[in-house]
Amino acid sequence: MNNFHLSLIRYFLINTFDLYVILRYYSKVFGKSKAKKSAYIGSIIVLLIIFTVFIEVEVPYVNLLNISTWSLIYLLFYKESVSKRIIYGIILLALAGCCQSVSYFLYNTESNPNLNVISLSHLLFFFLLELAARVGKFKPVILYKSLWKIILTIPVSSIVTMPCILILALNSRISVEKVYLFLIPTYINIIYVNIIAFYLFDKLSVLIDTLKTNAILEQQVQYQAKYYLSMHENMQTIRNIKHDMKNNLEAIQCLLKENKISDVQNLIVEITDSVIEADYLVSTDNPAIDTILNVKLAIAREKKIKVDKIINIPQKLNISYAQSAAILGNLLDNAIEGTEKLDIDDRYFQIKMNYINNSLFIGIKNTYSLKELNGSLETNKSDKLLHGIGLMSAKKTAEEFGGLLETKSDSNYFYANILLYFYKDKVLQ
Repeated sequence: MNNFHLSLIRYFLINTFDLYVILRYYSKVFGKSKAKKSAYIGSIIVLLIIFTVFIEVEVPYVNLLNISTWSLIYLLFYKESVSKRIIYGIILLALAGCCQSVSYFLYNTESNPNLNVISLSHLLFFFLLELAARVGKFKPVILYKSLWKIILTIPVSSIVTMPCILILALNSRISVEKVYLFLIPTYINIIYVNIIAFYLFDKLSVLIDTLKTNAILEQQVQYQAKYYLSMHENMQTIRNIKHDMKNNLEAIQCLLKENKISDVQNLIVEITDSVIEADYLVSTDNPAIDTILNVKLAIAREKKIKVDKIINIPQKLNISYAQSAAILGNLLDNAIEGTEKLDIDDRYFQIKMNYINNSLFIGIKNTYSLKELNGSLETNKSDKLLHGIGLMSAKKTAEEFGGLLETKSDSNYFYANILLYFYKDKVLQ
């Protein structure tokens, strides 16, 4: 076996090791790949062969090119949020660039570079990714765009900084020993900052998750208090109607005997209004859904918003309070917000809930003052962060049921439609 074959085998093994390190890192960060096994294995074999040939024909910076290509391609093989994939992919490239810079410097300053020099950067790359994968819990949560973009600037700036430092070091007139004293602490600091970026991402994710959980718990307390107050008021209204019914009927009889038809009509209108007042209460035998619907409908009444409701769902539908709040609470808040600043005559929303064949359809239509921009809603609220989290939470919750959330608008109405899939164990008849 000649030197060419030995070199080819050596670079093939190095490529295999780098790819193993990347896939191991991704599996720890993102979990199991969503790609088919045949496509996964086939792509690995093809890429290994291509980049082994590239190394042998001495394509410039081929090691970094290999890692960059693999990192970007295999990001597509995992089902995770875009923000998380971008951040962890960029940080991987930053660490790879740091390792390759060290290797490149050693290779160009050593008089007789050997396999140990070549292998050093690959072993360092493995060590750093193992360390990075252990820093955070990598809990899958929703992270607001403005936050992860700020974190993303850390690895991006590192990628820009490292080649600049390397060029300065290679063109420096000082001795190699002094250059080492300069490069080692500099690169250690760069690595440290990128590891901290992982840590910050994890901590911010946990913070956002905690804020969301606390907001849901606070909503639950408020909803329940308002629901019980609404129940009390409606029960009092029903008692009043029952108490007044006998007197009203007697009054109608007297008015009819006196042929005072207009007075009878006015009295019937008053009775009808009182009955309509009591009819606002929703009762589906689903405590979480009833609580949120009644609280939001009461708010709509206070804001003089006309509401149409069509609710046809089974009893004891297995949906938690948090899930109900995430979907109904957030979308009804948006509907109320969209209508309340309009003229009173234009304030209107409709909610439909229909359960058919293990599927729950929720449709909300409202006149609006909101805009739909690039598939997301722009709010009038001062706290746009929590508003964005609320909408993302509604979509995320729908996906927990294998469903989806779609929004659209025309010149008159804004529409929010949700489809949830329930299995037999999700509905307790």
